[in-house]
Amino acid sequence: MAYDEVLAERIRTALRGRDDVVEKQMFGGITFMVAGRMACGVVHDDLLVRVGPEGHDEAIAQPHARPMDFTGKPMQGMVYVAPAGVATDDALRSWVDRAVSVATAVAPRKRRDVGRGKRHHKPLCSKTEGGGHVVDDIHRNNARVSRKIGEHLRNSPLMIAPSRNDRCVAQILPGYSAPAV
Repeated sequence: MAYDEVLAERIRTALRGRDDVVEKQMFGGITFMVAGRMACGVVHDDLLVRVGPEGHDEAIAQPHARPMDFTGKPMQGMVYVAPAGVATDDALRSWVDRAVSVATAVAPRKRRDVGRGKRHHKPLCSKTEGGGHVVDDIHRNNARVSRKIGEHLRNSPLMIAPSRNDRCVAQILPGYSAPAV
């Protein structure tokens, strides 16, 4: 990644003494998370600062600051500061302190389960006495069922039989042999 390592080290120095700082690579650079929220970072040679939606207009009015437009569309509450705007340690500390106060003003986010929706931490299928596989909480759609219930059924033709209690039974058809890959 190409970002200004010297500026990143200056930010580390400004954040020294805090025990809630985590560094993450993001936006083609490095960001500093404070209390679980992104506070500031370095993208190429610019300082990236979280100023919040309320402080956005005042921040971009400062010399050498401009809206963050990483995706081509300005992001409200985030600004870039050119190297000339953080040439002194006092100027850098001012921007970093502003970012930390915005990041810590809101409670940290709770960690979400991976992916969308609720995830089940139980096996997605279990064998029945008749040799079928009971599949819980899955749409009755062959492609989705075969994706969800695992490699051992993925290449097999399935016979899906819905039951009354919102469960499906997936039965591997007899005499099936997987094609050679």
